[in-house]
Amino acid sequence: MAKKSFMVIFLIVLSIFVLLNPVKSSAYVLNKQKMANPKSINYFNDSSIIKEKLDSYMTYATKWNYSGSQVKFSRSIGAVGVEIKNSYSNKNSGTYATTYYTTKQSARIIYYKSFKNTSAAKKRETVVHEVGHTIGLSHTQSKNNSVSVMRALNFNQKAYPLADDKKGINAKY
Repeated sequence: MAKKSFMVIFLIVLSIFVLLNPVKSSAYVLNKQKMANPKSINYFNDSSIIKEKLDSYMTYATKWNYSGSQVKFSRSIGAVGVEIKNSYSNKNSGTYATTYYTTKQSARIIYYKSFKNTSAAKKRETVVHEVGHTIGLSHTQSKNNSVSVMRALNFNQKAYPLADDKKGINAKY
């Protein structure tokens, strides 16, 4: 009987503790990729999309250079650091782009036909989103779509990292 009473009291105390101290879960979702030198990330355009156009969209990769960021992007060819290469596929995959890791030092973003045919605003947001994947973010939890460019579906009309994205990168690096 004493053992049963002890168990009941233990469960009550545990329940009160859990209710008063909820687990704080992070909204951002990190992937397994961690770039070896996030202070020097270079991107290169080797795609068949008109070079000037994609280069203008890729300037949005530098939006990850926000104040306090743990990553720094540049276009200095030949510099030491991580490479992000852009490619274009003429196939229509139902998505705008996909990120693939080729090595720990390199990622490739493949842009699809639907990217070429979408609005400039969606192109900019897609670039920021895909670069987020290259530096180690997965899609955010849906409850935080409004504070993340790393949402799985739809656009939020913001082509720069938001609060959830920044917390994720700062936690990762």
